[in-house]
Amino acid sequence: MSEEQKPELPPPSSEPAKPGWGMFAAGWAILLLLLTLLFNGFLQEQQNPNRLSVLESQSGALSLRANRNGQYFAEGRINGAEVVFLLDTGATTVAVPERIAAVAGLRIGEPLRIETAAGATTAHHTRIRRLELGNFVFSDLRAVVIPAEDGAVLLGMNALGDLEFTQQDGELILQKPAF
Repeated sequence: MSEEQKPELPPPSSEPAKPGWGMFAAGWAILLLLLTLLFNGFLQEQQNPNRLSVLESQSGALSLRANRNGQYFAEGRINGAEVVFLLDTGATTVAVPERIAAVAGLRIGEPLRIETAAGATTAHHTRIRRLELGNFVFSDLRAVVIPAEDGAVLLGMNALGDLEFTQQDGELILQKPAF
């Protein structure tokens, strides 16, 4: 091929290269992902303001803040499995959703009919070997497994009844009774 037959190349442009639609879409996708993570953290903080910040005093008391609905949530453990408790003074016993019961290794016992806020349902008897809430530890605790896949464990009065609790200005303080 002779020099006369070579195609002419356009002169180099003095303008910088413009990003294509792919870069534009990737930028928006990253921004949306970051906003989703930030908003998800905000929603979790609204649901459980005690997440990773349960306050324990040297006296052994546990201080919890109410969420915006006036409910008290706290992180803890059942048989070593990490769970979130909803403190429920209206519940007679601890109620564990099925999925959490499986993770915690709870044995499903005899069925029983229970009344819940959502109506009547069938639950199953079980026993919790070890339940931990802050520095409070309960052993061989009666409980029920409820037909719910997800959600918090309802911490009922069979555990809470062993504690003194004081509620004031959106804060709940739990402590062992002074005998």
